[in-house]
Amino acid sequence: MRFRIGLVNVHKTPIEVKDLHDEEAELVNVHFLRVNKSVTWKDLFPEWIDENVPQKSLQCPEIPMPELEDYVDLDVVMARVPCANATNVFRLQVNLVVANLLVKNGLDSNDVYREIYVVFIGPCQEEWRKYASSSTSNKIAHNPREAYVTVLHSSESYVCGAISLAQSIILSNSTKDLILLVDNSISQEALHSLKLAGWKIKIIERIRNPHAKRGTYNEWNYSKLRIWQLIEYDKLIFVDADFLFFKNIDHFFMFPQLSAAGNCRHVFNSGIMIIEPSECTFKTLMEKTLTIVSYNGGDQGFLNEVFSWWHRWPAKLNYLKNFQTDENRKYEYPEDAYAMHYLGLKPWMCYKDYDCNWDALEYRDFPNDLIHAKWWKVYDLMPKELQKFCDLTSEMDTRIRLERKKAKIANFSDGHWKIHVKDPRRLSDSDI
Repeated sequence: MRFRIGLVNVHKTPIEVKDLHDEEAELVNVHFLRVNKSVTWKDLFPEWIDENVPQKSLQCPEIPMPELEDYVDLDVVMARVPCANATNVFRLQVNLVVANLLVKNGLDSNDVYREIYVVFIGPCQEEWRKYASSSTSNKIAHNPREAYVTVLHSSESYVCGAISLAQSIILSNSTKDLILLVDNSISQEALHSLKLAGWKIKIIERIRNPHAKRGTYNEWNYSKLRIWQLIEYDKLIFVDADFLFFKNIDHFFMFPQLSAAGNCRHVFNSGIMIIEPSECTFKTLMEKTLTIVSYNGGDQGFLNEVFSWWHRWPAKLNYLKNFQTDENRKYEYPEDAYAMHYLGLKPWMCYKDYDCNWDALEYRDFPNDLIHAKWWKVYDLMPKELQKFCDLTSEMDTRIRLERKKAKIANFSDGHWKIHVKDPRRLSDSDI
């Protein structure tokens, strides 16, 4: 049996052809036009995309691909990846050519999945990956194992958020599993309630950010990387515990790793993203934590450095509760948003009566009473035994009352500090 080896961008790389070109191997040069040098990374990943413009009017730069019908029955794809930075467009093109060849050759004439290998060669790096399939993977391809996942570590401050997130996903009529990764900081009582809320619990050992100072907010936020170890699933949509779903988003599982919504400029927000679990990827990420420094000190900055090529989801899938505005502008949000990312002070850290972000000067970018009320509608639908994890602590209650007092002294024009609070969760009868 002769192996067919597709060669991608290897014409300038010295290869011992005599060791390959014999009765057991056939070399096939894959021809394609090099992407125009005028196409830049900014053309592919613009800093701003107006999602309200009709898609038909949007034009993406062309990245030429080979005539895939001319390259079938390949057993191996060998490619030389250019020695260039991660945002080099030709480097992207070579990887896309390889990916298209793998997809084209991953099925035989009877639509049965077959093994195909890819080898990256060159002076910069050398990687081997195996894309295996069998009767089992054939079933997986038609019935993919998919789940939503979130992570709680270091404290129980987001247990309420995780409970409300699960409830909102269930209310959206999702058919996917709900997986919660937790470390030993979560009590047995909380774990019981999280299970009742719908989460399947998996205990993890948290991961320290090697570049964070001890005792800081980001010391253990690399624990999120554990999601790549959930290899019993084909795809996962990770969601931060301060999210709320307004609609079913199960159809977004069709997207590949790594898909996310934009944050600003060319970076994505890691609050919700789709990933493909892999122990190999997890090991690579752990190795990179030692050398790559996050631009913002957290997991989002780190992941953007690693996954510089990412697929853009619409902003309405990760609508950031951040209005960056002054008091003269309306605090609006799209009614057709899929999910809300509750930035600033979380709803369960406020009174039910209104969004307490209004009262704190440093949080004035975040308030919206309608969005706040949406979260509390989900709370009201929770079983009573789950609602107790959203109770105010004495510290929360004291903070709210002090901020209301400051807002009154400052005479904030929105007037939320005047509202007579009726929230039964409050620990003091005094509004201020």
